[in-house]
Amino acid sequence: MFGPALRRAAYRVDKGDAQLPFLGEDMKTIFRHTLTMALLLGAAFYALSTDAAAQAATYPLVCRGDRHALIEAIDDPQGVSLKFKKGTAAFGPATAPGECSWLDRGMNAAEADILVQPGLALADVWFSVEDKWTADLKDPDKYWTFDVYSDKKGRLIVTDSRKGRPVTVATPLGAGVDVEAAKALAKAPKAPLYFLGKGFGGGVFGPAALYDCFYTASVEEKGYAAGLGFSFRAVVGYVLKTQLPGTVPLHRLFKDHDHFLTTDEEEKGYAKGLGYDYEGVLGYVSKRPLPGTTPLYRFYLEHHCYVTGESEKKKQEQFTRLERIEAYVWTSP
Repeated sequence: MFGPALRRAAYRVDKGDAQLPFLGEDMKTIFRHTLTMALLLGAAFYALSTDAAAQAATYPLVCRGDRHALIEAIDDPQGVSLKFKKGTAAFGPATAPGECSWLDRGMNAAEADILVQPGLALADVWFSVEDKWTADLKDPDKYWTFDVYSDKKGRLIVTDSRKGRPVTVATPLGAGVDVEAAKALAKAPKAPLYFLGKGFGGGVFGPAALYDCFYTASVEEKGYAAGLGFSFRAVVGYVLKTQLPGTVPLHRLFKDHDHFLTTDEEEKGYAKGLGYDYEGVLGYVSKRPLPGTTPLYRFYLEHHCYVTGESEKKKQEQFTRLERIEAYVWTSP
């Protein structure tokens, strides 16, 4: 806990009279007491200064990459810094490339726009996952979440970092669904939501990697996908064939082996702006848990994949990152 200089001084005090031959007994006693108090005060100051970062309250800040991101090595403190644009709203689909935002609000004019991770070095080889943000945040399609605190010097200091956006639960849209309406939804005509995968070997899903997770509620399309080399994996749930009050469309988009499903209209538009092709509505789902429904979990690591059931969720969590509950699908037709 004590620095080397403090430990050496303490050793000299402990040696007693041998270190103080030129002083009388009273003076030596006073000197020892005074020096001991100084050491204790110094130790307290040292502990407070070194533990300040650990005691500071941290908050999650989510940043989106940018091709022109300014990421630099710095000396005080030694580490890496990111100069970012402050988001004007809470983090969400509208967060622009190069922006960072809090989870619950935008950043205000008084808050810092420089993020610093002490102890990190810019390199071509990363020794841990936490280091890789220095490369990932050059890509506008990638996100990182940082736990930060303000150093009161115009910088946000990173205490922890992790790839991706935070896990969120999709919130209900519109008015709540009453009991009778829930019963009507349970009886409404439904179609199976088929899950097929095309393996490319290796990758994050093990020896039989699923690089492209494909979903359809059409039997004909399921057969067509099988002809393209996709293998049927499971029925992940059931979706309504027509929209009823309390349900929303489940959209499908596609880009570069990534079949992307979303119930968020704004996110759908944003994905189209990134080059995703819109492929239509798969069916209609609930945005809140209802009797007879199960969560449709959304995972992401280079591509999106959606599963239901706790056992499948745990399997996916071993290899990729849970983004959110996208919707609730029915467990039976």
